[in-house]
Amino acid sequence: MKSAFMMRPQRDGDAVIGPFMEATTLEAVISEMGRLAVQVGEQLNLFFPADWDKSLQSRLAYAKLKQRWMATFYPRAGTPATDPAA
Repeated sequence: MKSAFMMRPQRDGDAVIGPFMEATTLEAVISEMGRLAVQVGEQLNLFFPADWDKSLQSRLAYAKLKQRWMATFYPRAGTPATDPAA
């Protein structure tokens, strides 16, 4: 599997599970975990009844964190699309 290549700090180096010594590898792992957390959060949000007041605080906290994560890793997603033909 190609996922084993992520454990190699250098292209032909030994596989390393941790601690992460290279910032690029650590950043890739953290961003992937964040992406997966957003996907899981979206699915879990579907299980809360829309009129359940106890879930409101959790939903708002999740929405804020998701927005911050998206702005960090997908900065262009928050800007309006421009039409080059216009």
